[in-house]
Amino acid sequence: MQTYVWLLILNPIWVTALALIAVIWLLSWTGILARHRYRIVAALIALYALDAAIALPRILFSHGLPEHPVVAQRIPLPRQLVLVNFPCWAKCHELLISGAIEEVVFVETRRSGDGTEEPQAVRYRAGWSIPGACPRDRQKAIYFTDGDLLKTGYCPVVEPVDVPSQGVFLIRESTIALASQRARTFAPVYLTKSPPGAVIEFVGIEVQNRTGSGVTVLASAYKYEAPGFLGLPPLLGCWERPDNVIWIMPPGDTGCGLWRRFTWGGDERVSSDPKRLYEDLFKDVFAPPDQSVGPPKKT
Repeated sequence: MQTYVWLLILNPIWVTALALIAVIWLLSWTGILARHRYRIVAALIALYALDAAIALPRILFSHGLPEHPVVAQRIPLPRQLVLVNFPCWAKCHELLISGAIEEVVFVETRRSGDGTEEPQAVRYRAGWSIPGACPRDRQKAIYFTDGDLLKTGYCPVVEPVDVPSQGVFLIRESTIALASQRARTFAPVYLTKSPPGAVIEFVGIEVQNRTGSGVTVLASAYKYEAPGFLGLPPLLGCWERPDNVIWIMPPGDTGCGLWRRFTWGGDERVSSDPKRLYEDLFKDVFAPPDQSVGPPKKT
């Protein structure tokens, strides 16, 4: 059977509607609905109200998230940037080549077998080689390798370093549950904002100035989706992305399971277009350097 036929059959809207019809028919056939209809309706309303009451911290958290990035402070572009789970896109290398920044430290957080985060860091500096001769490990520093940059002989120097504790950080941390998985708690390593309870999806972006006296958030954007405690509303089925019948897009990733989204909020671009948001934050947060700069020597 073709995939689109299975999607039509197992789409959450249709599966849930058929299941509801079957339950109502069964209750009517047995006479339970006629005798207890008011109790059944009251019980469903009570369950939903109970779910909303227990999930109130999640509801308040979601409604407190702005639908657009918030810039709290603008600072001169620093000489070093620390990118946490943010690739060094074209804008990043342009700054290295121009000399506006001297180095970029890229930190990647990875989960070990016991679930703890193990950050690993490398440092990028502007460098050059004979065009076409840049080693593969240095090419990988250019995210989605830019052929035009490589043709000029640009070949960034890559060195392992310790994870910095201070400096200006651009941070992106996230978690997402498959549709077939249970929602889970998420404790970010670097972000200052952490979602309450279990989440379906949480993506956070922050620009931070980390010093010995603490962390100042210069800009931020978040996206959040969370379930209730009772699994309401109970939409069941299977789905695929992005091609789906009548464009039903459940929270979480693809698969089969329960449509569990109870509350949501924040900026959709955080997960749908992080590269664009990254470049916007550069323009909004960083003023020109407060000292004269020049391109590094080609060595």
